[in-house]
Amino acid sequence: MSKTVSLYVYKVKDPAVAEAARKQAMAALGEGGGFLGWTGLRRPNGTDESTFADVIEWDSPEAQARADQQFIEDDRIAPFREQIAEMITGNPYQTV
Repeated sequence: MSKTVSLYVYKVKDPAVAEAARKQAMAALGEGGGFLGWTGLRRPNGTDESTFADVIEWDSPEAQARADQQFIEDDRIAPFREQIAEMITGNPYQTV
């Protein structure tokens, strides 16, 4: 089975609020099986601070699919979902 890496780039409503909500979402998704890690990225100060990027790693496509469903349904993640103003890209990739 190959590792799945999800890459998301998006704009948020309020960078400070979104950062705190993202940490809460990281903790919630990290409880699920197959979670390998989440690297949260932001644009440098003085540039477009409302643009965030995330690289999330899963041990299998099935784990990533379960996390996608959890992202939609888990109330602990709702504050983060509400901060996303625009999705620029969001796709899973598999290691080769």
